[in-house]
Amino acid sequence: MSLISQPKLILILLLFSLVISDSEKVLKPLKLDDKIKGKMDENESREYFELKLPENIKRGVLLVFTVKESRKGIREGDEIFSDPDIYVSKSNKFPSNREEASWYSERYGNDILTIPSYAVEPNEVFYVCMYCQYKCRYELYSYLSTEAPAEIGKYYDITLSRKASISYVLFVPENDKKEDLYVVANNPSLKNFRIFMAKESPSSQNTFQIIPSWEGGYSITVSKYNKDYCTNCYYHILFQTEEETVKISFTAYFQNTLSKINAGNIINDVIKAGAKRCYYFDTSSKYNLYNEKLVFNLNLFSGNVILNINGWKSNPDERLTSLSKTSPYYFNVENDKVILLQKKDFDYFDQELNSNENNKEKTLYFCIHGQQMASYTLTINFLSEVESLQRYNQISPGAELTGYLQGGQVTKYNLLDFNLNKNSIITFTFTQLEGKVEFFSGFCKDECEFNDEILKNKLQLGEINLATEIGGNAGNKKSIIIKPEDNVC
Repeated sequence: MSLISQPKLILILLLFSLVISDSEKVLKPLKLDDKIKGKMDENESREYFELKLPENIKRGVLLVFTVKESRKGIREGDEIFSDPDIYVSKSNKFPSNREEASWYSERYGNDILTIPSYAVEPNEVFYVCMYCQYKCRYELYSYLSTEAPAEIGKYYDITLSRKASISYVLFVPENDKKEDLYVVANNPSLKNFRIFMAKESPSSQNTFQIIPSWEGGYSITVSKYNKDYCTNCYYHILFQTEEETVKISFTAYFQNTLSKINAGNIINDVIKAGAKRCYYFDTSSKYNLYNEKLVFNLNLFSGNVILNINGWKSNPDERLTSLSKTSPYYFNVENDKVILLQKKDFDYFDQELNSNENNKEKTLYFCIHGQQMASYTLTINFLSEVESLQRYNQISPGAELTGYLQGGQVTKYNLLDFNLNKNSIITFTFTQLEGKVEFFSGFCKDECEFNDEILKNKLQLGEINLATEIGGNAGNKKSIIIKPEDNVC
């Protein structure tokens, strides 16, 4: 069989396979306000649901889908588990991906997908697909809403379709210190959206002042001297999109608010000069902390900050500590920073607790202090999770990633959404943070497995190229240009 005829045969077989699998798809019933718990034990799995809205719904309401991943206790050996994604359509009964769906959300972690009010009608039918790249557990919940609730200190991730809007009602509790209130919202993909905030029916006429921030985001400060400042009250926050589907992250906080971070969550934040943001990370998990390592990844986009890790603190007053330059966990961050915490660090934190508290579950407290107006992304995860996830890192055009590797380790990246052909040129730009790394490039006909022996063999056979060795001083940058061959996959 000639090489020319092979792709045609593969295409025919693929189309035939799709027709067969389509006939086997099943639509499961989904009801408003019912929580669905699902699991998928095979890679590349999908489940489909049909939601019919009741006849007596009010006009102008939003349809909201919330998807929560539930991975607790299902990690086995070196298997990979992924979080679920959701696709929704009114015309396609089986929307398997973003191209086949009218609305979708593909965020890492929990998803909130809002269907705009113009599409929500009595007796309307929506078709829902839950997708997992690898094995997963999930909870799916749908409800109608005019406003969604929000709380101080929590982070919210929403996916808003084009020309849509959603309103949040934010409850502000009593604050004895009467601190300024901050609201930060952003979109990492630089897509446009609008935000308005007021005590009543926010719009462009009555909103608090909105300051454009980094990466397509905004920040709002309600000063304690503002006539509309209040506590034990409600504010309303309105988000609107224009011509694109937009993923939005937002949070509201006081300076002394402690915000919780979960393993693997991506936190986008902005901090003013002289202000501080404090967080806590619950280390209790399926892992034995003292046999594990924690990876702090602080990606600084602008300004500079000080990171102060306070350890576990039983005294609430010590969780929001003042800066201590003599502490070994005081870091002046002017570029990206990756910090590895391990047993010796946990033992150090233990020494600061009373002996009778050493066996209790530990909560890690830390604060970021703004030296200048700064914007940053923060993630914390267990090293074993980072290593597993790094095997399947995905890069889209324009994406920025910060990585951590121990000596001798290899991480792999898959290119997504690149429309490649024999004339394509890809440019990678690297910024050296610490240590020395080597960069390998290659285009594989099958799944690339990276380890020392396979790398050596591929290098000898000419199937993969050592493009460069990256080392030197922190802050050094190198650009690498790669031109794929005809057999790009």
